Amino acid sequence: MDNLNDELEQIEAEEEKLNTLHTFQNYEGRDEVITSKKAQELLKEKNSKPTAKLDAMIDGFREGDVVVISAPTKSGKTTLAQTLTISLSEAEVSSLWFSYEMTQQEFLSKFPDPLPFFTLPKSLKGNSTDWLEQRIIESIAKHGVKVVFIDHLHFLIDMNFIGKNGNVSLFIGSIMRKLKQIAIKWDVAIVLIAHTKKTSGEFDRDPDLSDIRDSSFISQEADTVLMIWRKKDKETEEYGNRACLAVAANRRNGKVGKIPLVLQNNRFFEEAKQ
Repeated sequence: MDNLNDELEQIEAEEEKLNTLHTFQNYEGRDEVITSKKAQELLKEKNSKPTAKLDAMIDGFREGDVVVISAPTKSGKTTLAQTLTISLSEAEVSSLWFSYEMTQQEFLSKFPDPLPFFTLPKSLKGNSTDWLEQRIIESIAKHGVKVVFIDHLHFLIDMNFIGKNGNVSLFIGSIMRKLKQIAIKWDVAIVLIAHTKKTSGEFDRDPDLSDIRDSSFISQEADTVLMIWRKKDKETEEYGNRACLAVAANRRNGKVGKIPLVLQNNRFFEEAKQ
């Protein structure tokens, strides 16, 4: 009888041990045990997060959002969008790119090594939000895409339609509303690049919402508008590696403001306080 009791106690002890191990196998907390590689990744993220202040200001991207990035030429619109893509990839959030301004080879070469994970069509078709929506649906079904980048808005304009019907502003307004409908219907955030009326050399002040090209509907229909600009060195007339990112409109919580950035290895980082 004593031997039987001893065996039962031993079995119960083993079961309790296994249950305890199982509990800790799934434990997640501030004091959890992590690998050295994970510790290095967390430290790197903490020390060089490129979008921490932006995330805090706009509460990050949300499903159904339409976010506009606007800037004068050569100021870093596409680079900012690519920086966001890298951050999303590091957070294991899938994104989809429609890059109309560059060849696929040139576009991919703009990313630093290693290439972040994102998706893109093999070939592009302009002037069709229906085709755009089909690729978004495909990317969601295949890769669970949550954020869509479009570079840039004016490639979605049917110039033949404009030639026959006139009003560019109203047509752009209809595109913005269509993109908003797509974002809400398919639970994605859409990040849309738009040009300004002037080039960077023509600005004698910081650009604002009134400078976005062709239609006030762009800023009116967007949930968030980001403006970015770089200034040339007065002596060399070359663009430096410093830029300013402004949250110019923020429908979610109303917070606006400016964030200084530094361009390093084709990626923007928030400038550290000295």
